[in-house]
Amino acid sequence: MNNIYIMSMLLCTTATIHSYIISPVYNLRISESTKRQHGEFNPERPSLGTITLYTTARQQYIGTHQNAIGLLPTLIYTTESAYLRVDWSFGHVSDRINSNMISRSHTQTDDLLFSAGYSYAPNQQTKLTLSGLFGLPTHQDKSLLPYPGTTLLETQIGVGHVGLGIQLDGEFRFAPLRTSIGHSIRAAARLIHFFPRIVPTPAMINILYPTHPIFSLYPGDLLDIFLGYHITIRHHAFETGYNPSFLFHSRICPIISGFNRAANYTRSSFYIFYKYGFSMHNHESAIAIGVSGGFDNTRGSDSQGQRPFDNRYILTGWLGWGLSF
Repeated sequence: MNNIYIMSMLLCTTATIHSYIISPVYNLRISESTKRQHGEFNPERPSLGTITLYTTARQQYIGTHQNAIGLLPTLIYTTESAYLRVDWSFGHVSDRINSNMISRSHTQTDDLLFSAGYSYAPNQQTKLTLSGLFGLPTHQDKSLLPYPGTTLLETQIGVGHVGLGIQLDGEFRFAPLRTSIGHSIRAAARLIHFFPRIVPTPAMINILYPTHPIFSLYPGDLLDIFLGYHITIRHHAFETGYNPSFLFHSRICPIISGFNRAANYTRSSFYIFYKYGFSMHNHESAIAIGVSGGFDNTRGSDSQGQRPFDNRYILTGWLGWGLSF
């Protein structure tokens, strides 16, 4: 048995979760900008349907390049003080290693994410929304498996685990609600717990753990914080902000050496967003475009040593169209 191959597979498994999963439905920057495509509540048009084209490019410190492109449909139903929302996506993802030019790709569906919330406005300039989130996987979690015949792990669309979370949104408007020009600060905090699930593992890993052929993966808890400055000028809207993310409590059972340290992360992302609103056959509509850039704060190493599977950079762009009905 090739010991070098076995050890390389073991090293790859320590990099899962944040390094080999892309999930647009859990992307808070895209989620928040999708909400912006809905204006004030209109009882004659209480629903909003959107379709968003997204693309993501990431590079790890080890040299792996990951790219994804896909579509994210969203349906939102609102009342004066509550809302229901469903998000789902699918995309084509590719992986490439610079050193030996291994390249693979596949198409996959994302998790199905349900959200529901209640809004409270203590005054005309302030609005608070408390939401619950429930995510359902649409496929098995294969983030520990490489492409056949390679040591290149297969980046997957979607987390592949049941998720349960809570989110608090807040908005403070500096100008009265019904002026043509307005400034506001928007913030959100979200905590999602992903439940464990038995996952398939490479045969080489099972050789090292012959008494434990079954592994349970705990993706952990995801904490997102969102802070943005928003300006509206008649039909135009601009927003820029910062979105730090923290993944913790990730683990695998039985324990694989180094997994916990490599799977948990702290990430910083910055974004800019533009929206143009218009009317289409008496239906409120909007086109939105956004870009974001981010990186893992550990920058490939921490106090315990090297983290080569951390992301050197993450670039994401999205273009969406929404229509109320």
